[in-house]
Amino acid sequence: MYKAGIKMYASEREERILDYLGTHGVTPTAVLQEVTGSSIATVRRDLNALSSRGLIVKTHGAARLNRDRPAAERPTDDGREEDPFYGEKDRIAQTAARLVEDGDVIFIGAGKTCTLLARYIRGKKGLTVVTSNIDAVVELSRSQGLSMILLGGDVHVGSNYIETLDEYTIESLRRLYFDKVFLTVNGVDLEYGYSINSRLQPPLYRHLLDNSRDFYLLADRHKFGKRAFAYFCAIDRIANVVTNPETDGRYLAFYRSSGVNVYTG
Repeated sequence: MYKAGIKMYASEREERILDYLGTHGVTPTAVLQEVTGSSIATVRRDLNALSSRGLIVKTHGAARLNRDRPAAERPTDDGREEDPFYGEKDRIAQTAARLVEDGDVIFIGAGKTCTLLARYIRGKKGLTVVTSNIDAVVELSRSQGLSMILLGGDVHVGSNYIETLDEYTIESLRRLYFDKVFLTVNGVDLEYGYSINSRLQPPLYRHLLDNSRDFYLLADRHKFGKRAFAYFCAIDRIANVVTNPETDGRYLAFYRSSGVNVYTG
């Protein structure tokens, strides 16, 4: 969960709630209060706002995603109208795309930044792309000259992603090795390390960390100073980070003193 005393934007709390509901289904309001680190009154306001936009359905003392929402009411194709941090994620995606070379075998994770990355590598030649990110598949389906594999598993719908993931997903990766892996997280903390909203993702992420030549973490500046629900790994465990130049200087200094490669965009 997020550390007490760290202020979250309403959009960040809403993203956290939607991600959690997408993974866990019907969830009591008290649980959402815990996983956002907010007061019960704040969570209720957030639920009212999400309900008014048709994103969730409130029940007595709980909430769930509105999976019956008409397609015409869903976010626009790239989501920029509903994401206040779209520009920062877009710059990170463009920077990450420059790290992809023709002929690479890569893995792309879930999340808006990773989906944008898929958009910016469509012109690369001879790529093999493995992903659990359905939105990334849609982006890459417009490309020619690449091989694409969508992993199987249960479908999970978050605030800004659709992902296939279950206990069999890692099993399908057992004999695969990647030149480069690109993933996002929801929290970066100097003491706690990297963390993710979904408890299902850390085992997959750890497997990819151990079975890739180069592992790149994509994190916009708003993810720093936060703890999300599920622990992934220590902050010095990942050798390559792509973030914004405006990211908290304490983290940039720590990375550089620890020998972590930092790419800003």
